[in-house]
Amino acid sequence: MKAESSQTRLDRTEIAMNAASAVLLIALLVWIFLNPNVISCDCAAGLEWGQVLLSGSRPYVDYVDLNPPLWGYLDLIPAALAALLHAPPILVFSLSIWCLCVLSKLATWHVFQN
Repeated sequence: MKAESSQTRLDRTEIAMNAASAVLLIALLVWIFLNPNVISCDCAAGLEWGQVLLSGSRPYVDYVDLNPPLWGYLDLIPAALAALLHAPPILVFSLSIWCLCVLSKLATWHVFQN
């Protein structure tokens, strides 16, 4: 038997890790579409804050929250997309988080390739 080179083992490990993360991302996407109305209470509060900002309200003047305002402004993005696409806001929020996970995986892969 030939001894397996360290480069071959690294290649197999990289393939296995990429395959595992792809399976997890696909499973998460399937779960999102099977449960489109599932969201945590903190995420729902942030999404509501984004919708309130979208309607023209001013933070800490028209409503009060203990979180910093950047949280609400970040949640303004999926709220605006949902309004623009006439889609359920929770589904758009979950898909935007999924897209951020995919971008994070691709950025990590790119960093380790170079």
